[in-house]
Amino acid sequence: MNRYLLNVSYIGTPFRGVQRQVSAKDSRQPDRSTVQGQVEIGLKALQSLNEPAVTLSSRTDAGVHALHTTMHTDLHRRGTKPYEPGVITGCLNQYFAKNELSIRILKTYLVPSDFHCRHNAISRTYLYRLVVMNTHKKSLHAHLPIEEFNRCLFMSHTDFDVDKLKEAAKVFTGYHDFRTFMHKSSILPDKLTKKIIEKCEIHEDVPHWSKTYGWPYCVSCNEADYKVYNIIIKANGFLYRQVRILLLK
Repeated sequence: MNRYLLNVSYIGTPFRGVQRQVSAKDSRQPDRSTVQGQVEIGLKALQSLNEPAVTLSSRTDAGVHALHTTMHTDLHRRGTKPYEPGVITGCLNQYFAKNELSIRILKTYLVPSDFHCRHNAISRTYLYRLVVMNTHKKSLHAHLPIEEFNRCLFMSHTDFDVDKLKEAAKVFTGYHDFRTFMHKSSILPDKLTKKIIEKCEIHEDVPHWSKTYGWPYCVSCNEADYKVYNIIIKANGFLYRQVRILLLK
């Protein structure tokens, strides 16, 4: 039996999240609705002697994307030699392409058997995109460039002050109790809710929107009226929905 680390990226829009959603009694039934489930189905093409199971380094909710995350799996190949990491990468990506799944394996590594992608993780980083239109429009959806659809939080604000946002972001860095910034379903008396936020920064981004196809002809808009900001939050760990609630508040 050998352990492999998978570097993975995916667009989460068509999935119910990254973690398997099947019930405990049907734990080994295929789950095509989640990223983890689809990776496990793809691994079956390798015909290992064991049933492939994937361990996640972190979890994302339905509709959330991952530019670069990790997961590991144990595989028992017939014979004495382990699978070549590149073979696993190619096998999985071929399965994803054939089934038109928005998942990609960036790279696969053969790692020690005691390696654990969650326990050995040093930090986790979230990137949220904020697009602000500085003119008031009633129908926001019609004014959102298609490249940003399901990729950002879009708002109309005629007096948006990014400097105040940057000052507010500084408040969250350091060691704090984030109990009020966690989902109510996770609030337990003995829950450890103190975390260290290493970084909470706001950077203005230069969008690369298609001038030909990104804007509908029926909409009167000016690209200069839009500002795009990347909000980057880094920590060694987060509470359930902590970052999302933090930003919305």
